[in-house]
Amino acid sequence: MCKDADWAKDANEKNLHLLLTQRWLMAVLSGSCLITVGMKSYSLDKTKDTELELHYLLHKEVKSLDVGMMEAILDAVDEYRDDDAHLIAAFKDDHLAPLIREQYTLLAQLEDDVANSTVDIAWFSSQLNAVKQKQAELAALVSSN
Repeated sequence: MCKDADWAKDANEKNLHLLLTQRWLMAVLSGSCLITVGMKSYSLDKTKDTELELHYLLHKEVKSLDVGMMEAILDAVDEYRDDDAHLIAAFKDDHLAPLIREQYTLLAQLEDDVANSTVDIAWFSSQLNAVKQKQAELAALVSSN
């Protein structure tokens, strides 16, 4: 992972461990400083911070769902369960892909609303509840099979 990095060129394994720890600490400190400077420079408050956190969590959830299905397909292929892999892929295409598209649309709307400071919590909550209901229906469909 570090073999082409200039800062790790001459490091042995022990030194590399220390260098990685130092780089991690610097990244954490830099991130903290940048967040503080950004909040002051752009007049970000706790509300905006919460909106950004909501966006992050939704984005993470959508990607986790998509990646989780791909991992299930790959696991089935690795275990020579081709029928299962085809079944999972068909389920993903037929049932999950529309839900994921809907979640990405909701995510894009949230991104615009956060950027324009127009987040309507009641509307977003209703949309998120509708998505959660569809997720529950899909989970029931999977568990019944």
